[in-house]
Amino acid sequence: MAFIRQVEKVLNRLSDDGDGSDFVYLSVGQKAVAARAARALQGPETLATMHRGHGHIIVRDITVERFF
Repeated sequence: MAFIRQVEKVLNRLSDDGDGSDFVYLSVGQKAVAARAARALQGPETLATMHRGHGHIIVRDITVERFF
């Protein structure tokens, strides 16, 4: 959850600076849901989210470099 928050801070800064998306839906207060849901998946199982889904991706086996 702490790592998700660190990435969110970068996303927010990039958005504010105009270097990222026009708007980022941060998952403040919802990181535990992303962390637990993603960790419950096994093997090739996937998870689809509508928005605030970056936490789910970060918790899975993806590098931060690939995420950004």
